[in-house]
Amino acid sequence: MSKNNLQNNRNAAIAAGDKLYYTGRACRKGHLSVRISANGACRECSRTYHRRKARELRKTQEYKEYQKEYHAKYRLTVNGKARLEAATERWQQKRIREK
Repeated sequence: MSKNNLQNNRNAAIAAGDKLYYTGRACRKGHLSVRISANGACRECSRTYHRRKARELRKTQEYKEYQKEYHAKYRLTVNGKARLEAATERWQQKRIREK
C-alpha cells in the first residue's frame, strides 16, 4: 500500500477501518514513516523497539532454556524425526561426494 492511498489523520483511518495512516510529518525521533492507527505510533519506532526487546529476550538464560526444551521436544515428534533423518541423509550424501 503506498503512502498516497492512506488516510492523513488517525481518526479518519480508524473510521475507515485502516490499520495505518500517513501524516507527512516526522515523529519525535525524526522518522518520516507511516503510523499505526491503533496507538498512533510511528511504525519505524515500533519496529526498532520490538527488535531491541527481542534481542534482549534472546540473551536471557530463561529463554535459552526454553529453546533447548522446545527443540528437544520437537525432535521427538514425527515431523521432527523426519526432518532430522532427511538432514542426516543429506549430510551423508555430501560426505560421500567429497570422498
